[in-house]
Amino acid sequence: MNIIANPAEQASLKSLNQIQECINNKNSFRLEAGAGAGKTYSLIESLKYIIKNKSAELADKRVACITYT
Repeated sequence: MNIIANPAEQASLKSLNQIQECINNKNSFRLEAGAGAGKTYSLIESLKYIIKNKSAELADKRVACITYT
């Protein structure tokens, strides 16, 4: 049993789960947060999830990641 006691880790896990749900349902999503909130981490983890779980399904597709500061 995994117990995540840190509230920041809980929020991060919840966000990643919501992003993965969007990916699984083929929905676009936008991630907005302040500096140091983990946007880059979430983006990288999402791309890793896509590569691991959706490569065959998306073989002839492209993924767009648009960022700005």
